[in-house]
Amino acid sequence: MERVEILTESYQIPSDFDPAELLSNAWGIWYTDTKPIEVVLRFAPHVVQRVKETRWHKTERTEMQEDGSLLWRSQVAEPLEMMPWIRGWGADVEVLEPQNLRKAIEKEVHGLMDVYNIRGAEE
Repeated sequence: MERVEILTESYQIPSDFDPAELLSNAWGIWYTDTKPIEVVLRFAPHVVQRVKETRWHKTERTEMQEDGSLLWRSQVAEPLEMMPWIRGWGADVEVLEPQNLRKAIEKEVHGLMDVYNIRGAEE
């Protein structure tokens, strides 16, 4: 914040405001004015049943793979909002798209390697 000003008039929510529409592609509560972005995740075979038990997003689509893994796709307003959910799956999920989400997870993995003093494969 740079400046605060107390006003005398009160705010009225516009009559055409539809919060459900505004958040229709949000993962949670983040939204943007841009087109939703496709998120593609690959879940390990041993968690597929758990993933399929819940409808995580209204636009999600799933596709079983020959190796028993599951491709999960969804159109999300701001994929970075999904980070806590993705972290919760640990090594049982791989972010395939978008690349900025994948890079954000990779950065966290490297941070964890530093915290736990684990050497990377390149060392």
